[in-house]
Amino acid sequence: QRHKRLAEQDDTAPLKRQKPIDVDEVTASPGLSLLEALPRELIRNIIEHVPEAVLDLRLTSQLIKSCVDEIATHATIIPLAKGISLIGTIEDKSIELGITVSTFKSHLFELRLKLQLPHPDLMSLLERKTEKPYAAEGEVAYILPFNALDYDVSLLDHLKYCIGNWVYEVELLEFEDRAISNAI
Repeated sequence: QRHKRLAEQDDTAPLKRQKPIDVDEVTASPGLSLLEALPRELIRNIIEHVPEAVLDLRLTSQLIKSCVDEIATHATIIPLAKGISLIGTIEDKSIELGITVSTFKSHLFELRLKLQLPHPDLMSLLERKTEKPYAAEGEVAYILPFNALDYDVSLLDHLKYCIGNWVYEVELLEFEDRAISNAI
């Protein structure tokens, strides 16, 4: 029926002007709060500009919770990681992968880690550090220790997806193995 209606529309007719949204009409939406009636794009903007409110938003209603969860799981939308660092040597066979996130984005990062097809061991393996030398003031560092010869590629792939496509800085400190650095 939709196609039939579209075919019947006259393309030469002047476009009707949409009337602006009236707050009273939004409040008149049956069963929806003002927040629930917001367009999803505005909720995405709220999360993008105030990511520290993500946990509070999830508590407002089931509808908003599902919207927040959907937005949080899309890795490319909001850049989260300020930096990634690899520390270690191949002789030690132990490497630390550090992910630095702004404190106000840390809740969103942790939510993304938990929601995005969670790897069963990831949250137990990540160490959350807020003190120096791991993290500067206003930052949280997530440290993942792993063995250079025996590491889970799926764990790194999951972590890579959660970090997203935007990273401001990558550091390789005392690190020599190109194969592992490329995997990360």
